[in-house]
Amino acid sequence: MITLSRPPSVNHLYGLNIRGRFPIRYITEEGKAWFEEAHYKIKTQYKVTHTTPVGLYIKAYLWSRGDLDNLLKALQDALQKAGVIENDSLVHYLQIERIKVDKNDQKIEIEIKELTSK
Repeated sequence: MITLSRPPSVNHLYGLNIRGRFPIRYITEEGKAWFEEAHYKIKTQYKVTHTTPVGLYIKAYLWSRGDLDNLLKALQDALQKAGVIENDSLVHYLQIERIKVDKNDQKIEIEIKELTSK
């Protein structure tokens, strides 16, 4: 089980600049800070690298009503950057549950299970 702080929304995680006619996506300062914290927490809590399909079971302890799918991009990117999953395309099953908590108790719990083929 991996426990992380709530990530910023996708709008605060990534920014967009236009250079000429080409859009360039970048990670914002808020995003860099969250990814750095997440990378440290993931590396200290989880030691396996998955190279085959996995399922993610996520419990989102949140105080607000924000969209749950807004969390997924950041969480999958963090797992990939920390080397827990080789590529986020390996996520073949996803279950996410919202649990209402006070603002100071927000966190995300992620359980990763390798999927077996039948």
